[in-house]
Amino acid sequence: MYQDVALWHKSSETLLICDALFATTDDPPAALVDLPEYRQALLFHARDSPTDLPEDTVENRRKGWRRIVLLFNFFFPTYSAKVDLGLKPLIALDTSFPRGWAG
Repeated sequence: MYQDVALWHKSSETLLICDALFATTDDPPAALVDLPEYRQALLFHARDSPTDLPEDTVENRRKGWRRIVLLFNFFFPTYSAKVDLGLKPLIALDTSFPRGWAG
């Protein structure tokens, strides 16, 4: 759920305006944890570098969930963004390393 908010703090006479507040749970939905393919997606997004292979822990699942929420709700809110990576990043990939959550 999104909400635009303006808050007035009387004692400090501070006005805080938030363009969007977003509420979500700390833990990923059960559907993302119960199915192995989706659990792998959570771990994929928990990586700190392209070659990381995060351990399947509750904390790493939460980390991946937080990043998915930020990525898709703030950077691609309408899924209308068009991303063109070009060939250079793809050519530079180490082909011996598994990519994506399905390898």
